Amino acid sequence: MKKILRKIKRFFDRVLGDFSDEMYWKYVHFFKKHWKEAYEISDYYQGHKKFLIDLIINDKKINKILELGCGDGINLRKIAYKKQSIELTGLDINKVAIKKGCLKIKNLNYKINLIRANFKNLKKYSDDQFDVVFSDAALMYIDKNNIHNVLKEALRISKVKVIICEQHTNNESYYNDKWVHNYELIFKKISSDNMVKIHDIKDSNRVGDWKKLGKIIEVKKKIKKKL
Repeated sequence: MKKILRKIKRFFDRVLGDFSDEMYWKYVHFFKKHWKEAYEISDYYQGHKKFLIDLIINDKKINKILELGCGDGINLRKIAYKKQSIELTGLDINKVAIKKGCLKIKNLNYKINLIRANFKNLKKYSDDQFDVVFSDAALMYIDKNNIHNVLKEALRISKVKVIICEQHTNNESYYNDKWVHNYELIFKKISSDNMVKIHDIKDSNRVGDWKKLGKIIEVKKKIKKKL
């Protein structure tokens, strides 16, 4: 059955691009009731988070953070636990994930705002509105026709840096049930002024494609000189 479903998914991905993944994550709660809980308790997904979060908040200038594809806000809660003064915003397309996340932070003294939204459209945010924009295994559902604009917008609305944890290739973008992009090349095409650094994911639990291709890409923006 899984093989049949995978073939069906691949067919729709070829025809519809990342729109099929968009619909999947928008309505995943209908056919996978406990998908978010399974994600949170699985060690497979957790090993990289400490390094990712430390990389995000290791600068004293960081006061406002946006996560693209936040789910129920697990990463944002971990950040808030370490540094409660930071203003945190998370975008996710799934209404159930956002609802569950809002319930989890209801009685916590965290500055977290969870919003149901498609992060492919970031036009409502102003230039440099957030110090950091980051994603954790969310951009692999964005196809090669849209990834450039998503990253360009992420850079536009970030003041200090963009950090993404994704599967990275040194070659051209390709599709293998998920999108694997050459993020370094894309970021440099957007602006050669930005400094791109590729970090290995230090996580012994990672297997398969994540073990081979999983990277944390950190893009520091060039500091604008005051006139």
